[in-house]
Amino acid sequence: MSALVARELGVRFGKRTALEPLDVEFRSGEFVALVGPNGAGKTTLLRALGGLVPASGEVQFGSIPLPELGNRNRARAISYLPQAAAAHWSVSALDLVALGRLPHRRFGQNLSGEDLAAVHRALALTDVESLQARSVDALSSGERARVLLARALAVEAPVLLADEPTAALDPYHQLQIMEVLAEYAARPALVIAVMHDLALASRFCQRVILLDGGKRIADGEMATLLRQSELEQSYRVQLLRHEHEGQPVVLPWKRHDPPPPDEESEP
Repeated sequence: MSALVARELGVRFGKRTALEPLDVEFRSGEFVALVGPNGAGKTTLLRALGGLVPASGEVQFGSIPLPELGNRNRARAISYLPQAAAAHWSVSALDLVALGRLPHRRFGQNLSGEDLAAVHRALALTDVESLQARSVDALSSGERARVLLARALAVEAPVLLADEPTAALDPYHQLQIMEVLAEYAARPALVIAVMHDLALASRFCQRVILLDGGKRIADGEMATLLRQSELEQSYRVQLLRHEHEGQPVVLPWKRHDPPPPDEESEP
């Protein structure tokens, strides 16, 4: 079943093209990584898919264009974790995660039993149950990142868009959160994540979309992309490829710098 479908989806910021128009379809049950160098258009594509940035073309949730969903239904259908998300006020971690349930209740309405259950499931999934009474502004950056992911998970939306969900995390919690996102996709739901860690993307994501210069360069399984040259060309690195326990392992190994210009020979 198609969860999100984009047709001729493109984004311009003034005169600059941030995302060349593209057609792309995502199915429920997929865990998709958006990869590519800085400025490739990954975050722009993620935000355009959620209707969070002005864009040309169309995005449909199932068969319904996003504008026709209405704000409340869209907030229930698509959960979004922004890049380097921050909390600018002093609230407990529990109260912040509970904000993820706002689309499911009327303004001013107390949390229902179903809401509380969703909040505590999200706290447990992100390993922040012990932090729920602490003020968010007193947490470390990694702890805060997990609380903010818990807020996105508490929505329990059929589509989760996450921008660099493991960026501030230690290795243990990177693995844990990738497992959580993979399990979330298996519900089934759709998870699309901007990723810079190719090793994590290759291990956990069934599908990888490579962007560069605002264009889609490749789209498929990581194992297939690793047999091609697009990843190395876009990142300008040599990749070290290996396999462990039947899964691909990829690490950036050497930079590919452009050759120096030819020096003129002495007369």
